[in-house]
This record gives sequence, C-alpha cells and structure tokens, in this order.
Amino acid sequence: MATEKAFDTSKTADAISRLSVTDYREFSSSDSQIQTYLSSLLLPSETCSICSAPLPQNAKFCSECGNKIIATSIVSTLLEESIDGLSVSDRLKDRVRPKFPTVGSIVQAKRNELMKIPYIKDVRSRIIKNAADEFISG
Repeated sequence: MATEKAFDTSKTADAISRLSVTDYREFSSSDSQIQTYLSSLLLPSETCSICSAPLPQNAKFCSECGNKIIATSIVSTLLEESIDGLSVSDRLKDRVRPKFPTVGSIVQAKRNELMKIPYIKDVRSRIIKNAADEFISG
C-alpha cells in the first residue's frame, strides 16, 4: 500500500497510525468506497510530455501524437525525491541537504561521507542511512 501511494498522506508513520483492524474488517466488496478507489486507479496517471494528452497506464506510445513513452520505475523516482520525505528531524535534514539533496545521494553515500558533516557521527549517520533505505522500501 505504501509503495503504491495508496494513502492520502506521504508520511508512512501517519498512514500506519490511521489503520485499524476494524477498518480491514469493514472494507469489503460491498463498501461504496471500493468502487471510487478502483475508478481512481483506472484513471490516466500521466500525460504525454509532447502534447499533454492523458496516457493510459503502461502506454508505450501516445495515442494522440505517437510520442514514445519512456517508463520510469518507482524506485528510480523515489531515488530522485528530495530528502524532505525522510523520517529524520528537520535539523538533520538541514545539515545533510547541501551535500546530499536527494534520497538517492544518501543511499549511494558511504557512512563515513555522511560523518564529514558537522554533528553527524556514527549513530546519526546510521539513522540517516536507515531512513533513506526505509523510504525506498516503502
């Protein structure tokens, strides 16, 4: 659910706190919200970069202009995200951002590179790396 962004919030902790066993039992095929949810999944998720026409999911070419659609994976999209989505304090983000602005840059960084940043040593570097890995894994 988290990796497919099925929640109304991008913060995983907020999404998890909103879940309950009662919700799971009450959500069934007879629920009126399931049709709304299914309909939203079938809507075009992207637009053509050339003509802005809506694209159906998994389209290889635009049906309007014939432009070839280049598919991007979820993981590569997540790696390009800003570190603002990581579950670490704003202070840590502010310290890390100048040198490592994206989640991918943190994932690729070695912990000793993170420890060159003032006030980030062994424990904080591990926390930052774990937050980036957690962000990617959903």
